[in-house]
Amino acid sequence: MAKSYLDGLRQNFSEQIDNLELSESGKARKISFLKERWLDQTIWFDKRASTTQSWYRKLRLFIVIGGVIVPVLLGLELDDEYNKIKSRVVMGLSLSIASCVAVEEFFNFGEKSLNYRKAAETMKGEWWKFQTLTGKYSKFSNIDTALPVFAQRVEQIIESDLQNFTEMMDEQLSEERKENQKAFDNTQKAIDELNINLKSQLEVVNQRFDSPTPHNSNGKIPEITVKNSQDRTATNSLTQTIENKMTSEREYLIPLGIAAREWQEEEEDLSVSS
Repeated sequence: MAKSYLDGLRQNFSEQIDNLELSESGKARKISFLKERWLDQTIWFDKRASTTQSWYRKLRLFIVIGGVIVPVLLGLELDDEYNKIKSRVVMGLSLSIASCVAVEEFFNFGEKSLNYRKAAETMKGEWWKFQTLTGKYSKFSNIDTALPVFAQRVEQIIESDLQNFTEMMDEQLSEERKENQKAFDNTQKAIDELNINLKSQLEVVNQRFDSPTPHNSNGKIPEITVKNSQDRTATNSLTQTIENKMTSEREYLIPLGIAAREWQEEEEDLSVSS
């Protein structure tokens, strides 16, 4: 079975570490640091860079291709039977594209891939400078004396990557808080407008109840004296229609939010007075 890139990279660097000319004093501890700290972290950075880049490319490719296919499908003129199938395909594809955009934006694969790749290549570059005693290590005469500086540089690179990650997460959380606050403000504004409308409708209903139409002590319209049975039937029907309309208006105009308590108090006052 062919070795993967990361397995080959680990084996290559492990052999280089074993062949370093280190003094016998604390040699096992030095090799342990190079393999378990520098090498493991370098392989982890490289692996994460490849994984996040792969996800980023897959999602972006699907978004681009799907964005091209949807307008083409919408422009096709088909029979009614195939139009139903086309509508379902377009709907499913649109939902898939929107989901991919949301996933990519949430996990931020593109930026993470760049950060991991930068850290991995920085770790590799630092190793080659250390091994060849160039750059910052040119002032040292051998690997043993340069190792403490190399260890310090490795920790600085790891801390820098961690700092970049936390800053990216803080920025993402800050944007989410702003979006949530904006959504809350819009919702509160809509509720306030709804309460105002419901309150105005309640005032209209109350004005109708306070109109000069005669009521008896039970809140009902009294019967009107008529001359014959036909007029009496028509009058009773009109009276019942008015009562039903007034009752339905009160039942279906129950306010929400802030106006709910005012409505309840007015209802209790009406029930007491009746």
